[in-house]
Amino acid sequence: MGSYSEMIAERAAERAAERVAERTTEEVSVRCIRNLMEGMHFTADRAMDVLKIPEDKRAQYTAILEEEKTSKKTI
Repeated sequence: MGSYSEMIAERAAERAAERVAERTTEEVSVRCIRNLMEGMHFTADRAMDVLKIPEDKRAQYTAILEEEKTSKKTI
């Protein structure tokens, strides 16, 4: 059995890996939504339907898309 500090380090590494996986999933999902919107002229909702984005993630992804749109207007 490992020491307490090893257990703490392992837990920290697991949490960091989970956060990286969540962030990567978010980035890929938003990129796929944007590609469908641009390439197929889908609305964000239609793109998320096609990609089967869970309801609990849609507001988050919509906010990211809106933020991107707003930041492009100010450039």
